[in-house]
Amino acid sequence: SISDMLEREVRDFESALDYAAAQHYLKYRREVHQKIERQGILAFDVEPDRLPVNIVNRYLDIKGSGNL
Repeated sequence: SISDMLEREVRDFESALDYAAAQHYLKYRREVHQKIERQGILAFDVEPDRLPVNIVNRYLDIKGSGNL
């Protein structure tokens, strides 16, 4: 996973490339997520194992704001 790539120790050129690629991917993903949200689209940017909790929390936030 991307998290694993970022947590590994950089020991050689190949691991440095993996780390840089993971950083580049995350930057691009953040930019795309921000564009989506600026268009008023509700979206999640979370790891799959955290998705159920985030869905519930986001639902409660939206409901509490009166936008539902």
